[in-house]
Amino acid sequence: MPVRTNHGTSKARPLGSAACGIALAKATAGEVKYRGRKPTFDKDQLAVVRNMLEQSAGVGQIAAATGLSRQTVYRIKDDPAGAEAALRTWAA
Repeated sequence: MPVRTNHGTSKARPLGSAACGIALAKATAGEVKYRGRKPTFDKDQLAVVRNMLEQSAGVGQIAAATGLSRQTVYRIKDDPAGAEAALRTWAA
């Protein structure tokens, strides 16, 4: 696991998971792109959310039906293209 020193001291501490991903992206000089956090939903859940939104279902009802949080449903509702892009990014 990569380590980071504390501002010039000799103590080293392990990096957090996000910092590890960023460090990997920087170390590989653009070969591996930082993808952000992995989506909490899959393509089937995304399809159900989009279908239910088209039918004017409420956010709470969609969350209960899919097992997603209300906040995740709001994110998909506000930016469906971004949700699809996140899934495509992590599919690779």
